[in-house]
Amino acid sequence: DEPFGAAEKRVVDRRLRRPMALKTLAPHTVKDRQAVLRFIEEAQITGQLDHPNIVPIHTLGVDEEGGLYFTMKLVRGKTLNELLSELGPHRLDSSNLEHLVRIVCRVCDAVAFAHSRGVIHRDLKPANVLLTAHGQLYVMDWGLALLRDGPRLVSDEGVLIGTPRYMAPELARRDLKATDERTDVYGIGGILYRILTLEPPHPAGTRSELLELIVSRNVTDPREEVTDGIVPPELSRIVLKALARDPSERYQTVDDLRADLEQFLQGGGWL
Repeated sequence: DEPFGAAEKRVVDRRLRRPMALKTLAPHTVKDRQAVLRFIEEAQITGQLDHPNIVPIHTLGVDEEGGLYFTMKLVRGKTLNELLSELGPHRLDSSNLEHLVRIVCRVCDAVAFAHSRGVIHRDLKPANVLLTAHGQLYVMDWGLALLRDGPRLVSDEGVLIGTPRYMAPELARRDLKATDERTDVYGIGGILYRILTLEPPHPAGTRSELLELIVSRNVTDPREEVTDGIVPPELSRIVLKALARDPSERYQTVDDLRADLEQFLQGGGWL
């Protein structure tokens, strides 16, 4: 779901004859100051992230009726969620699993670049990873991103941010000061968990139940959840380290996580 009632549609730049995606605020949110400011901030933050795995923003403006919009590159494809649904139990076949781990490495590239610009995504999940038919990959939906240093339009103090079934404990506690690069490490760990188990790291339940579980219990070892294949022990170790409740016990940077994934791919952790 789009945060704060935003919607996208396909448009065409008539001067350049270039198809684009147009993102607008839904009518019921245009008078919501926080939603408007967050929408502007999403465009500004994403517009500063010039990376091959992040969709470029073209323009931010106001239409004839006074509504805010921004345009961006039009990308078509399937989400990582959709790919996993197609693969089903075959996702754990060695060739498919290698391909999926390489996808996660490319997600790491985009997120590490964002971190170098002081931006924390805060809502990493398979639905926000888009794969095109030509092999391109994009980390999508920076609408909940946090700019660590510099002026901000929106205050998130005390606000619940993210998708609960993939949410890091510090987000569940609404602890803005504890939210940093390791929060996105947790998000990437959640993507890996979904690849291995076809489930998010946190079980389904009411929001209050979920938030309590996130801050009080460790994530279940993926090897205990999988009944349709074999999870390589080293990959399970990597996932559990990324999903540690205590940020100090996680990988301290996305690059550190990526390095272990690369080592796994090179043959050290398949058995």
